[in-house]
Amino acid sequence: MKQQFRDLKTLIDDFAAPHATQNGTQHERAKAELAAKLSSEICESLENLKLSMKESAESNDKLSKRVFGLNIVLAIATSVGAIATLMMAFKS
Repeated sequence: MKQQFRDLKTLIDDFAAPHATQNGTQHERAKAELAAKLSSEICESLENLKLSMKESAESNDKLSKRVFGLNIVLAIATSVGAIATLMMAFKS
């Protein structure tokens, strides 16, 4: 369940409002909501990072399989070329 917070500018303005004394309820509420919002955004950012790392790893695995397949094709083509060269050398 995603929490709905006020935007960051409003929270900071409430936190720094002249009538919000350090021990006042508005100040404490704004401080708590600001901490909760920042924590929520950090968690969301970490989750996005985790997803992008997973997608990157999957893409990397897919690419490495393709490169391996191309290396096999290249090895076969090189072997065929070497055999053809040897056959031409022995025919002459």
